[in-house]
Amino acid sequence: MENNITNISEQKNIKNKSLIIEWISFVAFFGLSMVMFWFHEPWYDEIQAWMVASDASVWEMIFELPHFEGHPPFWTLILAIFAKTGVPMEIGLRIPTLIFSGVAAYLVIFKAPFKKWIRCLIPFSYFLFYQYTIICRPYSLMFLGFVLAAFFYKQRNQKPVRFLISLFLLCMSSAYGIMFAGMICIVWTIEIVKELWGNGFVNKALRDRRTWALLVMLLAAVSLLVIIWPADSAFAQVRVVDFSWLRCLVYTYLVLPADALITDIALMGRLQQYDTMIRADYAVIICIVLSLLLYVVILTAMHVFRKKALFILPYLAFATYAAVGYFYNHHMGIVPLFILFVFWCAIDDRPEELKLPNWLQKLEKGTPGIAKKTGYFFTVLALGVSLFWTVMAVKNDILLPVWYAKDLAAMLEEYDLTQYKVVNQWTYEEIDESTVTEEKEVISETEDGYVISTEVEQLAAEDFYQYVKMCNFVDVLAYSDEKVNYIYNFNEGNPNKRYVDHDMLSQEECMTYLEELGKQGYPEVIIGNPEVLGMMGLDVNEYAYVPVYGFTCYRINKYNAVYARGFVYVREDIFMTREDWPIYEQIANGFAEQ
Repeated sequence: MENNITNISEQKNIKNKSLIIEWISFVAFFGLSMVMFWFHEPWYDEIQAWMVASDASVWEMIFELPHFEGHPPFWTLILAIFAKTGVPMEIGLRIPTLIFSGVAAYLVIFKAPFKKWIRCLIPFSYFLFYQYTIICRPYSLMFLGFVLAAFFYKQRNQKPVRFLISLFLLCMSSAYGIMFAGMICIVWTIEIVKELWGNGFVNKALRDRRTWALLVMLLAAVSLLVIIWPADSAFAQVRVVDFSWLRCLVYTYLVLPADALITDIALMGRLQQYDTMIRADYAVIICIVLSLLLYVVILTAMHVFRKKALFILPYLAFATYAAVGYFYNHHMGIVPLFILFVFWCAIDDRPEELKLPNWLQKLEKGTPGIAKKTGYFFTVLALGVSLFWTVMAVKNDILLPVWYAKDLAAMLEEYDLTQYKVVNQWTYEEIDESTVTEEKEVISETEDGYVISTEVEQLAAEDFYQYVKMCNFVDVLAYSDEKVNYIYNFNEGNPNKRYVDHDMLSQEECMTYLEELGKQGYPEVIIGNPEVLGMMGLDVNEYAYVPVYGFTCYRINKYNAVYARGFVYVREDIFMTREDWPIYEQIANGFAEQ
């Protein structure tokens, strides 16, 4: 008896010792996340969700805004628990993100069927750690949904409810989550039909609880689709986007796999706005070659594990929708997440006999172990590159200002500018090529020092009317102590609405709105480009507007940090009221040279 107790104790000690690396990895993930939360300033998309959660009603969050946001309402409803109870934004945003990503990381590190070093490194890859954990968005929920679905996949036939609950969690993360969950369910349905096919198929299917679980899942997914189905006036539907579907399909089918795992061809924004992204140069050609190699490796592995359909059908749907619909650079992270899911399912649900394809068997005879070596090579390559991206992103986030909103809001409060009539620059794009002008330097160096320019381009409202609901720099409102909208050309001056609703006006409504804004007279403070005056029908030569503060940020994308800056302008009569505007100190500290 004593020997048995001793043996059990020794086995527990051995098991605990064998998990030391896993615990170190998990604690490091949690600890580094907390450190980065201290340094990382939330950027526009993070703040937008928080302001929706804070200012919109529950009814609006569930039944109205998803038609314009494109996301199911679950994320904003979770944030609303914190936002509507007075929790500060920088805490309330991070609690659910840390829970979702933390649980997902734990399951990967301790439960994934991979080698220890792979399990312990995956959560630190760029998209999973930086884009989907440090940047607080619903993709942390997608991370958890994919991981839970992979964890429960092996017993999907014995315990279908928990597998489908994990897929529904995936659905609630985004429209892409709904698509992936739907395609995974289609593959599973085909497997079930093959299993039950024959005499009495209908009766067997009706008695099978998987059938009813899938039916409930279908109804739930359709309900979410109804909730998020885009309105005709949604910004993503009406904005002018001139792109080639063919070029976008080339990207998502032949470039994206490599671009998400190994390479970088500098997609910084919406794919459909970068019609020159696919071009006949060495970078794109290298991406295509690497993507084809990745396809060979992945499809060969899926053939061996008999999971080809689980990879091919969801990825085809994803790549097609990404090309013809809506795809931003942060959506690249869905590819490594999906590959993690597929390989987890394949290895965890491996068939009793693994049979290599004939061509690989011939290679194995000449070079034993080439299949495993190739798989490990691409694993090391993808993880190594992604970890490098993580290191660079973390370094840049700590050392550089990654967003401007907090400092800009503090400046506006410190200099009492919120008491004045404040307007913001609109997000506009040149519709008519004849209106395109070269960007002028606001601060230029001369022999006598620096000159601050007050020259403004006169814009015609009819050229840019589409964008009058899309104000830039409104995320400063998240830091308003009074929690009010003090920008009068944003949300028609509604003080209780600080989020962008993405509900666009018709041309007639836009022109009427711009005319009404113009009747209110000349603003006293402009955040961003003063060309907003021309759009409101005001003469840009009537008053001089002087830049009094410059704000900067660096948008992080993989190992890159892309610099951008803007200015706060005040009307000349306001400018003359004080002499301590921060622009002078900024110029003295080298701001003009950045």
